[in-house]
Amino acid sequence: MSVISIIIMTIITLLRVRVILDNFGSEVNGVLQLSFQLIAYISLIESGLTAAYQINLYRAIKDNDTKSIYSLYLGMKKMLRVVGLKMIIIVLLITIITPLLVRSTEIDYIGIAIIIGLVGIRFISMYVFVFPYSMILSSFEKNYIVEIIQLTFNVITFILELFFILYLKLDYLVILIIPILSAIIQSLVLKKIIKIKLKLQLKDSLIDHEPDLTPSKMTKDILIHQVSSLIFLNTDNIIISSRLGLFSVTQYSSYNQTISYPSQFTDKILFGMKSTIGILINKNIEEAKQYIKNMLVLVSFLTTIFVTIFILKINNFITIWIGEEYLLDEISVFLFALILIDRIITPLINISRDNRGLFKESKGYTLIQAILNVVLSLTLAIFIGINGILLGTVISIIVISIPMNILIIERKVYNEKLGVFRLYLIPIAVSLLVQLLFSFLSISSFDITNLWIKFILETSIFTVTTVIISLFVYYILGYNILKIGIGLFSKKSDAR
Repeated sequence: MSVISIIIMTIITLLRVRVILDNFGSEVNGVLQLSFQLIAYISLIESGLTAAYQINLYRAIKDNDTKSIYSLYLGMKKMLRVVGLKMIIIVLLITIITPLLVRSTEIDYIGIAIIIGLVGIRFISMYVFVFPYSMILSSFEKNYIVEIIQLTFNVITFILELFFILYLKLDYLVILIIPILSAIIQSLVLKKIIKIKLKLQLKDSLIDHEPDLTPSKMTKDILIHQVSSLIFLNTDNIIISSRLGLFSVTQYSSYNQTISYPSQFTDKILFGMKSTIGILINKNIEEAKQYIKNMLVLVSFLTTIFVTIFILKINNFITIWIGEEYLLDEISVFLFALILIDRIITPLINISRDNRGLFKESKGYTLIQAILNVVLSLTLAIFIGINGILLGTVISIIVISIPMNILIIERKVYNEKLGVFRLYLIPIAVSLLVQLLFSFLSISSFDITNLWIKFILETSIFTVTTVIISLFVYYILGYNILKIGIGLFSKKSDAR
């Protein structure tokens, strides 16, 4: 289901961006992309609350402690309501201030403010109404149910958006209201499913169960991680909108959005295995060590394929998708590829770190990385534009993120070197090898009129070639990918 969900959501996102650009222009799309990044910052208000509650839920489920599960649910709901009120206040402030800083020639202050405000309400509604129930299901390893429900609602929402935009010709401001209503209905559906599947009666007041507010006290160190992550991942469009303009936001966001799909694909795989890692770490560290080593190899292999295809075909894709005027140069493409490698592999390392609760030990360097990224991006953007922002991100990844995250799990979790560094390097080496091969063979494109069919055929050939070369390279290095993959998925099923 995960793969199907990603494919469908990718298609929906690509179509939505194209519809927005065709009907409302690049500046509206730029404001929307900026809004999504700005609103992401309001999750800081929860101060790591949800992460802390999920850690405690895993423990309660492992111990089959139903009373604690109810108490944790009540505590989480109570705290999320308080957080929701704070979020509304922050969204109002962002809505008032941001339009003053954005360089736009087509959208006035009120238009920008309304878009940001509606995106903010959309975020809060998902966070307050949907997230508590989806987290309960995910903690019980029923994430596939969450995916099905979310996918269904996303498809229905998109169909309604298309109808309102293409046929009723309504303004996009009206369209932004649909996901808010969708979130409320989605929460009711999830609550009903929890009652049927898990036999849990989740009400706002439960007899003999007091709200457990303990996890809210362990959020200080998690907050530092959330601050760092949000600064690291959600400042680029803010810098671009103020220094380079909304057209450049659309340029950057198109590439950035594209590299999000491979990382989402691997995230789905990791999400299903996350609880397995947590259980093994607490039950048998040697098993956990072998499991994480194999996962790192498999994810590195997938990264190799994604990075190679990205470098070879991204500019063709952008041209067909939204137009040649939005293309970036080859340096930008390579820098995005390096960021893609980090986005896929590093989260796996962080799963081991977070399952050990090493938030305090790692908060310092994550914050330094975020600050370094912002300082470098702001400075370099003045001289080399988007490439400067990308270079700032890459430098902070190479200098701090990768070495420090590897160091902490090797010393604090597994007490052994895992050989992770070369798993970051293999994707770069193989992608260069494949590019050299195709350049040497002078393989030209198909003589086909339909650009999408032509793109799919070329990408298919490049993908098959990359998979074969990658399997060979990893085998030479001592990694049997097929054997490792089969072993991992069988372990996932019998780790309980």
